[in-house]
Amino acid sequence: MPEKDDLSESRDEQKDIELVYGELGKNLANSYADYIEADEGRIVGKLEREDMARRHIEDAVSTYHHDRANKELEQYLVLWDKITTDHILALRQILKEAKVEEDLQKFLTENSIFLIQHLDGGHGRYALPKPRLGAELIPDFLIAEMSSIGIEWHGVELESPFSDIFTSSGQPSHFVTQAVQQVVEWRAWLESNVAYARSPKSENGLGLVGITPDLPATILIGRRDKEFPPSFNAFRRQANSRQNIEIHTYDWLADQAEMRVRALERSRKPNS
Repeated sequence: MPEKDDLSESRDEQKDIELVYGELGKNLANSYADYIEADEGRIVGKLEREDMARRHIEDAVSTYHHDRANKELEQYLVLWDKITTDHILALRQILKEAKVEEDLQKFLTENSIFLIQHLDGGHGRYALPKPRLGAELIPDFLIAEMSSIGIEWHGVELESPFSDIFTSSGQPSHFVTQAVQQVVEWRAWLESNVAYARSPKSENGLGLVGITPDLPATILIGRRDKEFPPSFNAFRRQANSRQNIEIHTYDWLADQAEMRVRALERSRKPNS
């Protein structure tokens, strides 16, 4: 892995594209505004010009994300619509049999289709197991969804399905707070090394095109065998709203898969 000095000097192609197309977008917006004012006598305001320039940047970045993903993330592509009831039965079985977190890590690496069912992007979904961020930081998964506006990354941290989620007083367990801290740490690493993370692997980067330090995260822990107390639900809401971290049990994965299977079945039925 490159030394810190090498990381800080990594070139961020996305930033370059944003700068170039930002200037081009401004020029095009100003040219359009001059034409409208001359042809229609309508004054094009500052906000409209800025919006036109912004959309020009977004289109360029989206094209860049799609091209890079097609080249560099193909091996991690997950066909989300291949989920079946057999998958769900297998998940419920491993949840009964799993002894440690690694059992779930292995199962979800082989069946990453479960990790992307809650995503909406229709242009491709990807799941990367155990990506290494720096020397010590290793999220359990990075998943991504591609849409018409580009790529969005999400982090996933796994805890044991047998871990306590909250204490007897309703506060988050140390397993939960530990997982939250892990998310904070790899976000901080990305903040300092985002150019290196985004750079193509061919240039000794990580190949995580378009990743951002503030990416959403999901923590999977425990089972739904107890009702969450109000104090823990308050903590979950706060983690979601303030830190963009969702906390779910492993049963939530099965729920998302079941909803997807039902939706696919409905879409395949002939119109009556």
